Amino acid sequence: LYLDDPWEALDLDPTKPLTFDPDLCPPLAAITDEFLALAKDHKQAIWESTHSFPIPRSKQTAEPWAASVYPGRKNRSSHAREKFRAWEDRVFELIRRTGCCDLDVLLDPVFLRFPQQSEETTWFPGREALAEGRPAPRRLKAALRDCDQASAWRNHYRMNPGSHPALKIRRLRLKFTPSDPPAQ
Repeated sequence: LYLDDPWEALDLDPTKPLTFDPDLCPPLAAITDEFLALAKDHKQAIWESTHSFPIPRSKQTAEPWAASVYPGRKNRSSHAREKFRAWEDRVFELIRRTGCCDLDVLLDPVFLRFPQQSEETTWFPGREALAEGRPAPRRLKAALRDCDQASAWRNHYRMNPGSHPALKIRRLRLKFTPSDPPAQ
C-alpha cells in the first residue's frame, strides 16, 4: 500500500478558499500559500493521521518493513504537527495584529487539519465492506478505496470537495473578503 503513495489523493492544487478571495486579501493569501507549501511537504503525515492502522506485534517481528512503519509514522507525525503548530501561531498573530479575520478562517476547506489525538482515526481495513454485509477486500488498496468513499473526512474531502461541512455554513462564504477592495 505504501509503495503506491496513497497520500497523493490529498490533491492540494485545485482547492479554492471559501472564506476569502486571495486576490483581495493579501495577508490571507500569504498564509494560504505558506500552508499549501507546508502541506505538500508533509502530505504523507497528514494522510497517515487519518489512516493509521494497527500492525500486529507478530507481523512487526516477522517483517522488518512492518516494524519500521510505526516509528516512521510517529516521527513524521511529530515533525509535521510541530510545523503546523508554528503555522497556526503565525495565523493567530495575524488575527491579533491585523484583525483581518477570526478563527473561522481555519474552517476553510483550503486548510487541512490534523485530527486531535483524542479523536478516533484508526483504520481497520475491511470494516466498511463487513458493515455492508460484503466480504472484506483481499487487497489493502480495495479496502482503502472503500474507506475513503465511506468516510470523506479521511482525505479531507479532497475526493468530493462539495461534501465539505464548511460549505453548509452560509456565513463563511467570502466572510473575510473586504467589501471595499484595497486600492491598487
